[in-house]
Amino acid sequence: MPTDTRTLSKSDFKVARTCPTKLFYKESGGYASVNDDDPYLALLAQGGYMIEQLAKARYPEGREMGDWRDSAQAWAATEAAIRSGNVTLFEATLLHGRQLARVDILERRGNTLRLIEVKAKSWDAADDRERAEQGKPRAFRTGKRGENIASAWQPYLEDVTYQCLLLESLFPEFRVEPHLCLVDKSARCITDALPEHFDIVREAEGDGRTQLVSVSFQGDASMAAQEQLTIELPVREEVDMLRDEVQLATTVLLASYEPTPTRIATPISSACRDCEYRVPPSAMPAGQKNGFAECWGAQAQVQPSILELYKVSLMRDANALIAGGTVGLLDIPDERAGRRQRHGGAAISANRPHKIWPPVYRPRTPAGDGAGRVSAVLFGLRGGAHCGAVSYGHASLRTARVSVELSRAGCTGCTAASPGVDQHQPLVAQ
Repeated sequence: MPTDTRTLSKSDFKVARTCPTKLFYKESGGYASVNDDDPYLALLAQGGYMIEQLAKARYPEGREMGDWRDSAQAWAATEAAIRSGNVTLFEATLLHGRQLARVDILERRGNTLRLIEVKAKSWDAADDRERAEQGKPRAFRTGKRGENIASAWQPYLEDVTYQCLLLESLFPEFRVEPHLCLVDKSARCITDALPEHFDIVREAEGDGRTQLVSVSFQGDASMAAQEQLTIELPVREEVDMLRDEVQLATTVLLASYEPTPTRIATPISSACRDCEYRVPPSAMPAGQKNGFAECWGAQAQVQPSILELYKVSLMRDANALIAGGTVGLLDIPDERAGRRQRHGGAAISANRPHKIWPPVYRPRTPAGDGAGRVSAVLFGLRGGAHCGAVSYGHASLRTARVSVELSRAGCTGCTAASPGVDQHQPLVAQ
């Protein structure tokens, strides 16, 4: 184990697969993130722990591996338990050099290790059976013969693959069987008010926020074990398809830790719109660094940004424009926005040049109650940085530019003259 105790955990690997630069920000610390205090993410985590408890209830003989604060000791306890004979472990720690993973459920039966990763993601077992009867590949795959991994499932399967490769390197004499445990949406819950049987423990932090500590099932254990809401799916074939890709990515990421964490340069693109390190200047905590600003440099200050264009990733030339330094919404050439995309959202229609599709439903809201935010969607802008006094069923880039200028200068019918503050009821799109 290196003297520097930083490790590449499975959550670190997952973050780095979306953008390697994020791994540097995460490991270095001191970078503000919009995820730091996101109640929605906290709610998702809470639901995920509930599903995990249901999955574990099917293994009444299983035992929790205890404290994780010392990864070396936790790994030593896991290794001893595995080598002692047949056993089922919850949150078993795997540690090899800088690689770290905690396995939701790890079961030894003879010379076989069953690795089970629990995810609060739905799966339709009835549809899966129907696919099998028709000779179609599982939903994990795409292509006529299932030769590709479905993009929607790749992050989950890469997570399992990362753990599987680590487990195989630590126990080469065992046969590893990787599984994904998912929520079967075709199953029926047999317990009334099931969520009420969970005990959720939170711990207060110094800044007044609370942190989720644990979720446990307080009802009858046998009742939880009888629930068939989760389903375990073997994914060995998918893991083998991803093996080389995950191994290469792991090697590159591990190299970035030596001798100290090094930033892996990643080209800026439309994907940066949803980066958790893209924190608005007004929301930046004191003393913390802005990762988005470090990636984009002076271009991070350009407003309104091309990233404010609704579903900008569907605009085919967006990344080429960004790479060429065109990052301002007002600077997008009209001729670059005339291609028809296959899907909806921000698709650009060729027969309606420069139009953003589709028409947007605009609910009637009282004046001063976020009405301007609705008009922002109409024009393809996410931040509401324009006035909604001019209203069209299809908003063009040219119209968006005009509306931004109107917002900056103030216009008839608006009480607000600053971007993002619309206090009149916008017209309903026709």
